[in-house]
Amino acid sequence: MKCPLCGYSFNKENAEKVCRNCPLRFATRNCKIVKCPNCGYEFIMESRIINWIRSIIHA
Repeated sequence: MKCPLCGYSFNKENAEKVCRNCPLRFATRNCKIVKCPNCGYEFIMESRIINWIRSIIHA
């Protein structure tokens, strides 16, 4: 994934490390919020269907 604010590319494992202390992690198991490990910006993870459609359009 790529941070829309700073452009830093990171993988899901790096994002999960940042979220370990988040109180929302315990409130919901399907949290879609991702926090950039570089700048701390929080954004909503796009669904797989949106990513699939974008890959077709930009192919």
